[in-house]
Amino acid sequence: MTQPECIDDRLRKGDRVLVRLPIIDHPITYNEVHAGIIAGTIAFLIGERGVTLRTLLHEPWWALGIGTLAYVIGRKSDDQ
Repeated sequence: MTQPECIDDRLRKGDRVLVRLPIIDHPITYNEVHAGIIAGTIAFLIGERGVTLRTLLHEPWWALGIGTLAYVIGRKSDDQ
């Protein structure tokens, strides 16, 4: 089961707000914190031994380019 992408739909389904960012009034939910912890752990474990951390430290433009490309491809797939 996947959770709805829209934050309002998620909140209606029972995902509670943990904290709200005051300047932009953006809610941070428990599911978002949980996903962030999992993603951070996986990124640390991969980066600890892999090429990811070295690329970020020594070639930040490659990391920025790959991240931008992944974002653009993701946005195009959302539009279709």
